[in-house]
Amino acid sequence: MKKALLKRKLTYSKIFPFTKIRDKILLMSISINLINLVHNSLIGWRCLDININTLLGITFSKLVMSLSRILYKGGTNFPGKVALKFDKNILAEISKNFKVILVTGTNGKTTTTNMIYSTIKNSGQSVITNETGANMYTGIIACFLKNYKFTSKNKYRYAVIEVDEANVKYVTNYIHPEIITVTNLFRDQLDRYGEVYTTLDKIIEGIKNSPESILVLNGDESLLGDLGLPNKALYYGFNTSIHENTKLSIMQMPSFVRCVNILITIIL
Repeated sequence: MKKALLKRKLTYSKIFPFTKIRDKILLMSISINLINLVHNSLIGWRCLDININTLLGITFSKLVMSLSRILYKGGTNFPGKVALKFDKNILAEISKNFKVILVTGTNGKTTTTNMIYSTIKNSGQSVITNETGANMYTGIIACFLKNYKFTSKNKYRYAVIEVDEANVKYVTNYIHPEIITVTNLFRDQLDRYGEVYTTLDKIIEGIKNSPESILVLNGDESLLGDLGLPNKALYYGFNTSIHENTKLSIMQMPSFVRCVNILITIIL
């Protein structure tokens, strides 16, 4: 019995004389050649317009996403991290042909995102969203990867994306949204943001990357008054129509609010 097993092992080693390292190199070589073949031969597919690093990033990230769903019942950020290892600019490619609406702020991001998403979907338009709540940069990349199709036609679709306040600037480096909505600003996660003005500065930094975006701002949030940005701004509130009373009083100016808070701190 032992002799038979030994004979089988020897036969196998003659047919497949590969070490583990050589096996890995061979598999990687086959994968790269296969992807190159697909890249160069599929006429009319979107992959023809993609560089090889981006194509590898999309392919391997989708594989990781599928395995994560099967093995771990999730995996919302990790596929985005994998994609960035292949191509740091991958978000610019996978977000093409999307009309993007970004929703940020301290409170109400998820609710507002779901409301906008449902409205667009119920109107019969094609729309995606990061429904898992993965609102960091890598999670947003994973959302677009999940919905990326190599064979999709060049039809515009909508993407309603919830984004963490500190990650707005990373997203707008590659995406220029149609609309950026800011809900409110409140002291939250002080270990990450410190004071509320730091949160505002992070959001403004992101908006500056996309001066053509329309801003839809909470008119009842004093810090979102006159932001000094070139973007067209629309304000919403509880008691005032969006087309009425567009002038701001001095008490609604962010600079005024900051000065008042500093004075209160000094007095106390």
